[in-house]
Amino acid sequence: MYNPVIFICNGKEIRTSASPTLTLLDFIRRELFLTGTKEGCREGDCGACTVLIGAGSDDGSVSYSAVNSCLIPLGTLHGKHLLTIEGLPKDALSPFQQALIKEGGIQCGFCTPGLIMSVTGFLLSEKDLSIEHAIEAIAGNICRCTGYKSIKRALESFLCDSGINPEAGEKRMESLIENGFIPPYFRNIPELLRSIPPFAEDPEDTKLKPYFAGGTDIMVQKQGEATDINFHFLKWSEERVRVEDGFIVLDAALKVSSIMDSAVLKTCLPQLESCLGLFGSRQIRNQATLGGNLANASPIADLANIFLALDGRLTLQNGDQVREVPLRDFFLGYKRLSKTESERIVKLKLPVPESGFFFNFEKVSRRKHLDVASVNSSVYMKAIDGRVKFIHIAAGGVAPYPLYLKETSSFLEGKSLTSGIILEAALIAQSECSPISDIRGSEEYKRLLLRQLIFAHFMKFNPELIYSPEILFQAQAPSKIF
Repeated sequence: MYNPVIFICNGKEIRTSASPTLTLLDFIRRELFLTGTKEGCREGDCGACTVLIGAGSDDGSVSYSAVNSCLIPLGTLHGKHLLTIEGLPKDALSPFQQALIKEGGIQCGFCTPGLIMSVTGFLLSEKDLSIEHAIEAIAGNICRCTGYKSIKRALESFLCDSGINPEAGEKRMESLIENGFIPPYFRNIPELLRSIPPFAEDPEDTKLKPYFAGGTDIMVQKQGEATDINFHFLKWSEERVRVEDGFIVLDAALKVSSIMDSAVLKTCLPQLESCLGLFGSRQIRNQATLGGNLANASPIADLANIFLALDGRLTLQNGDQVREVPLRDFFLGYKRLSKTESERIVKLKLPVPESGFFFNFEKVSRRKHLDVASVNSSVYMKAIDGRVKFIHIAAGGVAPYPLYLKETSSFLEGKSLTSGIILEAALIAQSECSPISDIRGSEEYKRLLLRQLIFAHFMKFNPELIYSPEILFQAQAPSKIF
């Protein structure tokens, strides 16, 4: 018998002793018989199973996130509000639903519930209700028959005259109720969530359980197996990015979307938000965590790549024992880490960037969005009068683990940048990497990509360095570089 998980589903309290590792999708469809939430890919790619999860805040408000229910374990729902398509108003179609019909945005209808839930989440939580942000909010919802132009027209149509209060918060929620987007019971959700007692869990028992944060990888890679594991579910951190003693400190349980929204990072590293826009879909970013992405140690992990270049340092904890490990020393081999099984990642520290720094992230994938990289690379540097004061370059997809290009970075440090120096750096990078041929490309192709991404970094830093006869000749004779 499992400890009860208690949450609000739509407007009703649910108390269940089902396995906390049962996927939310299966619980919704098989236990609650709410079959409007569709089962599609079960990998977080298609968005057909999108639902909203609302979490209470200290100020009494509730913040909502669109997530893929196929990747959410039931145990993470304790004390939260789950909204499915059945929880929306039933008496009349919302303005967006009407616009979908008018603009021909529905054919088979299989993707429609997830699409509507993503738009509802956008309306509840997004500060900027522009068409650009609306399109980004539904980027994780795949439609296989309608084509996206009609869906875009529907978004444009209802956003032009939606009657929604642009001010986020309680006024926004009231206008959504008045305009038929959400039902009146939303007014009672904060009070209902406060009435739910904390999850009953023995602190001593917790120490023995593996930690579960976002689960966007294990719920895909270990389908079926994950439901047999007794996890300790971590609470997602909100707004836990701060500056301490010259470092930007990020809690390991931060969601990727919270990193993107951080006011601290928007000030210190304004380029980071657009870089992380290439990380999965809105649903995945609302679920995936910083610590999980680093601990997973994928050779093509975007976060690991970015934070390697930014000279990140991890804090690991085992009970009262705490130690710090440079991120470049954390990855030892394929899925091998400088971490014991009993240690967990607590936080990541980044040196506050100096004024005048340059940062760039490049990613090559089959699709620009919603795809993993074939090869990715990041650079963080500062140059004074053309001479490199410091530089850190990272590369992914060219080694068994996220790779810090130590020799390449050391070679460039202190050098005056010229086309010839950049060509030498590209050659050194080739000697440091060891790509393999796989579904994302051949070894030769990945080597070529790494060279081109190094060129791309410096083209953005100073185009004149790249638009030179030396480099243009090499670009036309790629085999010369190997």
